Amino acid sequence: YNAIALSINGYSASSYADQSAIHRAMGNFKSALVASEQCLFISQKKNDIQHEGACESEISLNYNSIGKVQNKYKNKDDFVQAIKHMERAIVLDPEQIFFQGKLKEIIVGLALSESENGNYIEALKILDDLILENNQFKKGDLLSYEYAARGIVKSQSGDYKNSIIDYEKSLEIFPDDNKASYSDIGNQYFNLK
Repeated sequence: YNAIALSINGYSASSYADQSAIHRAMGNFKSALVASEQCLFISQKKNDIQHEGACESEISLNYNSIGKVQNKYKNKDDFVQAIKHMERAIVLDPEQIFFQGKLKEIIVGLALSESENGNYIEALKILDDLILENNQFKKGDLLSYEYAARGIVKSQSGDYKNSIIDYEKSLEIFPDDNKASYSDIGNQYFNLK
């Protein structure tokens, strides 16, 4: 193999991964996605499993960002793509704990997308499954995040009383730096009036 043939425009897979992270941090999600796809292409050509997993993760994070920021949780397809690529990254590098946590965050994004589109039952089912799974493994801050997300969905559906229960559970699990839940609880009591 010729090293130049295994790069595009002189960039290696890792430099495309770096470009992707920089573009994502700057809010240029479409450019970040293009860079991460180039990373994946080069890694696959080189049969570089380690970089391929990292590139799949970058693609996933970019779809997740596009879904959350650009589409404001409106487009379910971005989250489905993000989940697909993160699952592939986990297959390629199952020891990478970061991938596992990010996959759960992306699935929460999918649930919030369903809720934004009025599919409250589907959103609650997704979150109930995640909470059940993470309760088994006692994952603190992530579990707190999932309870807070379920509180959001319940609030959006008009179930303010039960949203308070979820926000309180979120605080119980992860009381440090969880100021948003206090505000959310106050808002729910206000909505109950």
